[in-house]
Amino acid sequence: MRSTIYTSLFAVLLTAPAIAEPTLGCFARDYSDAHLAAHPDQIVDRIWLEFFKYPPEVFDGDDPYASVRTLTANQGHVARDGFGGQVFDGGMFCYPDQRRGGDAWNCSVDCDGGWFQIIRDDGEVLELRTRYVMVGDTETCGGAIDLAERPQQFVTYRLNRVDDAVCDAVWPDEES
Repeated sequence: MRSTIYTSLFAVLLTAPAIAEPTLGCFARDYSDAHLAAHPDQIVDRIWLEFFKYPPEVFDGDDPYASVRTLTANQGHVARDGFGGQVFDGGMFCYPDQRRGGDAWNCSVDCDGGWFQIIRDDGEVLELRTRYVMVGDTETCGGAIDLAERPQQFVTYRLNRVDDAVCDAVWPDEES
């Protein structure tokens, strides 16, 4: 009986589909003035996101890492709180989300700084969905601003694949 269970488990593991990782590389979006005017709660004017993997000598893990940089719009909660027109960075570890199945991935900020779900990644278009993810360095855990437009309500950001040189210019002093 035991060998039947182990054999069945082994067969299931062999036939389980591999979970595709996020597309490594640079994604960006520069929202137009018309788009921002049509979405007055949106707080992101420009966003850059790069998925990469650390070399094994730097980080002992194979999952991708995400670096994000945003230029905030002068509207929504960031304008109200005095953070409009500023640049904020964040880093997140990414991991497969077995609960959503298939090739679902999430990326999260340490210290309960929130997370985003990757809801579309076709290699050219990346859609991120969050209802709480903090970016911006502070003296404490988390971050300075929440990329969600309204507390605990989902927002989706659609970014487009761009040449890796775009992210290299955004983060000129970092190697990935």
